[in-house]
Amino acid sequence: MAAVVLLAATLTACGWKLRGSYNLPPGITPIAVAGGSVAEELRTNLRRSNALAQSSEGPAASDLEILKEGDSRRVISVDFNGKVDEYEVRYEVRWQLTAKGSDDKSRRILIAPTTYRANRSYDYNASTVLTTNEQEQRLIENMREDIAQRILFRLQGVQLTDNS
Repeated sequence: MAAVVLLAATLTACGWKLRGSYNLPPGITPIAVAGGSVAEELRTNLRRSNALAQSSEGPAASDLEILKEGDSRRVISVDFNGKVDEYEVRYEVRWQLTAKGSDDKSRRILIAPTTYRANRSYDYNASTVLTTNEQEQRLIENMREDIAQRILFRLQGVQLTDNS
C-alpha cells in the first residue's frame, strides 16, 4: 500500500497527468463548442475535465468556434505503370476562442483565428480498395483527435488580463 501511495505522489509531483486531463484557466471555463466534426472530440475531452458549458448552468465563459474544417487527399507516389502507390491525407481545422465583450453584442477575441494541420500517408493497393478506404478514415479520425489535443493544449496557455 505504501508503494502505491509513494508512486502516486511521485507521479503527481513531476506534473504527470492522465491523458484527457486539462488544466484550463478558470476565466475561460465553462467553454461552449460549436461546429465541425472535431467539435465532438473537443466536447468529449472538455466534459472529462468538467470544463464544458452545459445549457442548464447558464452562459458559457467562452466560445470555441470551429470556423472551417476539412480533409483532402493527394497522390505522392506512383508505380512504373503510372498507378497510384501511395496517398497523403491532409486534415485542417481553423478555430478561434472568444468571450463576451463589454456589452451584449460585442465579443473579445481570446485566441485569434488559428489553423492547425495534420497529414498522414498510406500505401494504396487497388485490390483492397475497401480496406484502403477504411484505413484512410482511421487516419482522418486519428488526425482529428490529434488536432483536438493540440487545441486543448493551446487553451491551457490562455493568459487573461484585466483588459481581455
